[in-house]
Amino acid sequence: EKHEMISCSKLVVIFMSQLYSESHEMAMEYSLMKDKSVVVAAHASMAWPPENYFRCNHYIQQLPRVFVETVANTDGVADLITLMDQIL
Repeated sequence: EKHEMISCSKLVVIFMSQLYSESHEMAMEYSLMKDKSVVVAAHASMAWPPENYFRCNHYIQQLPRVFVETVANTDGVADLITLMDQIL
């Protein structure tokens, strides 16, 4: 199901926490995102780039990203919307 959703998407937004970035699920999903525009909405407490699967992956290190603490952080959410609009 995820493969199908990703394959028909114009833009993929990864909501990434430190725990998620270290998961096998993230690595599997990332492998499905070839040739897609990708934006990262990383949790504000994350170190960037993540020190895990992606440490040596310069592509993910350079993805457009914003840092958001919670949805109540309206500035972070607004930055994400602006970034998505720029890409689309």
